[in-house]
Parts: sequence; C-alpha cells; structure tokens
Amino acid sequence: SKNELSTNDAFFQKGSLQVIHAPKHVKVEMVDNFIKEIVADAEASCDQEPGCLRFDVFQNIEDPGEIFLYEVYANPDAFQYHMGTPHIKVWQEATKDMYDDSKQDEQESNTCVGRNVWPPDNWGWSVY
Repeated sequence: SKNELSTNDAFFQKGSLQVIHAPKHVKVEMVDNFIKEIVADAEASCDQEPGCLRFDVFQNIEDPGEIFLYEVYANPDAFQYHMGTPHIKVWQEATKDMYDDSKQDEQESNTCVGRNVWPPDNWGWSVY
C-alpha cells in the first residue's frame, strides 16, 4: 500500500516537519474569549499559510483553563513565517492579559518544539 511504501522509504523518515506543543493556562473567566481568539488565529493560519499543515486546539475537560495548541509546519521557516503574520500579532495582543500568571512558569517550560516521528512527512498532514 501507499502507506507501507512511504513508511519504508528513508527519505520520509527524516522527520523534517516542525511540530509545536504549547500548553496555555488561561484565567477561568477568560476561557471563552481566549478560545474565540485562538480559533480565529488557527483558522487564519490554516487558510493563509501554505506552510501550516495542522493547527489543533484542545481543552482539558477537568481544567477548562488549560488549553493546548498542537501545530505542524512544513519546516522551521514556515513556523518563523507564521510568527510574523498579522493574524498572530492580533491574537497576541488580544490574549496578552488572559493568562493565569500563577502558571506562567509552567506554561513556558512545557512548551516544546520537535520533529515528527510518526506519521512520516508524506502522510498528508494538511488540514484540508
């Protein structure tokens, strides 16, 4: 199958995608507004950035103020492009006062940037 061939091809095992996992700790009273703003940013990222392959937002059901971002970019340059877009600047400004300051250190230390291990690069990471 196509999937078996791709997983066995050394070219696709390099894991060249840039993957971001970022926990966000939001003040409970600001969660709905934060979700509105991050969804707008995620939609703009997926619609306007060819290098943004995936942008998931999920919420901890036991701690609604804990929001996780899972983003996949074609390469580090695509992520750097993302960081300079107008829509991320709008998101950063809109959400700057929404974070739970008591968890700021935890939030920063738990953000990680990595590379994909599975699935391989050519498995259709695109959101569309």
